[in-house]
Amino acid sequence: MGDFSPEPFYNLLFSQPRTCSHLLTRILNLPAQANIHEHAGDGYFFMDAFAARFAKRRPGKIPMSWPENQAPEYHLIVQKCVKSMEDWVKEVSETGKGCLVKQHVSWIIDPVSEINFVQGLGINGLEAYNFDGKVDKVVVEGERSDGNQTVLPDALLKEFRPTFIIRHPALAFPSLVRASRDGLGLPDGQNWELNYHWSRRLCQWYASNLSPQQKKTRAEGVEFPIILDSDDIEHPALIEKYAQAVGLDNSLLRWKWNAATPEEVEKNPAIVRRMKDTLIKSQGIVKGKSSKGLDMQEEKGKWMEEFGQDVGGKLCALVDKAMEDYEWLRERKMKA
Repeated sequence: MGDFSPEPFYNLLFSQPRTCSHLLTRILNLPAQANIHEHAGDGYFFMDAFAARFAKRRPGKIPMSWPENQAPEYHLIVQKCVKSMEDWVKEVSETGKGCLVKQHVSWIIDPVSEINFVQGLGINGLEAYNFDGKVDKVVVEGERSDGNQTVLPDALLKEFRPTFIIRHPALAFPSLVRASRDGLGLPDGQNWELNYHWSRRLCQWYASNLSPQQKKTRAEGVEFPIILDSDDIEHPALIEKYAQAVGLDNSLLRWKWNAATPEEVEKNPAIVRRMKDTLIKSQGIVKGKSSKGLDMQEEKGKWMEEFGQDVGGKLCALVDKAMEDYEWLRERKMKA
C-alpha cells in the first residue's frame, strides 16, 4: 500500500510517441485509484494544436513564414490549449484528489525553440508569440523563464510533478514511422517528434526550478523529476516503487487484462487503433519489446530494407542524433 499525503500530487507524464506510456498507465490502473481524478482524454491537452499543425503541414516550419492569418489562428488554438490545462488544474483541486495525465513533449514546444532545433537556426526571443498574451479574449497569464522552451508559463509547469518516460530511439523511432506513414513527406515533422532534445531540456528545467519540497515524492530515495525507461516497465518492483512515489496505491497495479474484443476495437478511431495496436491486442506485457541485446548496425540495415534509402537513411541519422540526449536521460532513470 502506498503512503498517501493529504496533499495529492498532480502528476504529468511527459512522453514521446511509441514510448509505452499507454502500457504504463494501463498497469497503474488509474480507474481503480480512489485518490485520482481521471481525465477523459488521458490529458493530451494540446491535441487540437497538434492536429492544426499537421492539417496545415506546419511541423518544424517557422510561424512567421506561414500564410497570412495562420500564425495568429494557430496561436489562438495554443492559448485555448494552455487554458484547458489551467482549467484542469482548477477542476482537480476542487475534487481534493490528485491526477496523472499525459502530454507529448514536442506538442508543447514554443515554435521559436522548435525551428531553432529542427532547422538549426539562431532566432532569439519569442517573436513567434508576440501577441501580447491575448487573442480573441483568451488570456493566459504568467512568465516563462530562461530554459523554459515550452508555451507553458512557469507557474503552470510547477503545478505538476513531472515524470519523463523514454524508450531507446532504435525502438521508438522506427515504430513511429510505421505508425504514421502519412507523415513521411514531412522531414521536418520527423525531426520535430523523433528526438529527446526537449525531454532532456524540460527535465533539466524542472531539476533547476522545483523547490526541495516540490521535488519530494512518497518513496525514499526518489525525487522529481522522475525518469522511467520503458525497458523497466516489466519489472514489478520498480513500477510498485514508482506508483508509491507518485502517490498511487501500488496494491492496485494490474499486470494482466483481457484483450479487446473486435467490437471494442472498432469503437476507436483508426489512428487510435494504429497507435495502440499492440496494447489493444495484448493480455499483459508483451515480451521482446526491450532494447536488451539490440544491435544498432543490424537494425539500421533492416530500416534501409524496410523503408528504402531515403527514409531509412533519415531514420538512421535521427536515431544517431538522439542517442546523446537519450543516454543522458537514461543515466538518471529511476531504479528499483
